[in-house]
Amino acid sequence: MCDYLGISHAETNYFWIAELALLARLPPNWKTYKDPEGHAYFHNHATGVTSWTHPRDSYFFQLVKRERS
Repeated sequence: MCDYLGISHAETNYFWIAELALLARLPPNWKTYKDPEGHAYFHNHATGVTSWTHPRDSYFFQLVKRERS
């Protein structure tokens, strides 16, 4: 998760963000599905939006950016 969020292994002071991201629950109306190859994707049944990335990922990318500034 650190690599995905752009946190280097030397930036131990940001590991807590990666840990939170791993534990993040889906927002309301979102559900996880798997494609035929077993890859997870996310679908919001209220809006019809489908995404290959967790709906809360952008929050954690912004959190890393904010903490670095």
